[in-house]
Amino acid sequence: MVCYFFCDTGVIRGYCDPKDEHHESCTYFFGKYPINLNNYNIAEPVIDELNYYKSKLSKKAHEVIGTAEYTYYRFVENQIDLYIRQIDKFDCNHHGTDRVDELNLLINDLDTVIGSFTRSLENDIEIVANSIIWSCVTGENENHLLTVDFRNLIKNYADIKQTAEYCLQEDFKLLMLYIPEYCEYRCFLKEFG
Repeated sequence: MVCYFFCDTGVIRGYCDPKDEHHESCTYFFGKYPINLNNYNIAEPVIDELNYYKSKLSKKAHEVIGTAEYTYYRFVENQIDLYIRQIDKFDCNHHGTDRVDELNLLINDLDTVIGSFTRSLENDIEIVANSIIWSCVTGENENHLLTVDFRNLIKNYADIKQTAEYCLQEDFKLLMLYIPEYCEYRCFLKEFG
């Protein structure tokens, strides 16, 4: 059975970077739900954030040419490129002007829930808004936004959902899945279940 996922930046970064604090849980998740057997999607802000992260890695790599660190930085950059190519890019513009208008309204309304105090939070709002529109467009009964951001996204899920349903005037089928907690639970079941 194919599952439908929309990825936040931290999930891909966590999977691709072995030194990331979420690497173990992201690796577990992608091992259980491989990209080639499921439907994964990302939005432009995710690509932008990953490219920014890659540029930081590239600068670090140039400072340590010829070392193991250099090889590590290049490895992570290549992994990110690989996954960006494998994951579908969701663009609201391909789904009509009504959806684009809804996206813009949703971004404005979600700002009151998540807050856009930093560029990263502005991106979070855009990513969440795109994932909500994506879940409306897929027509699937179960869609998941994958994230490692508990403080800004998971904690605010109920308010995000209520705000989005009011803004769009439609129910949508999007659950937020906090990858570290999901993997802890699955490992617990495996060990004690």
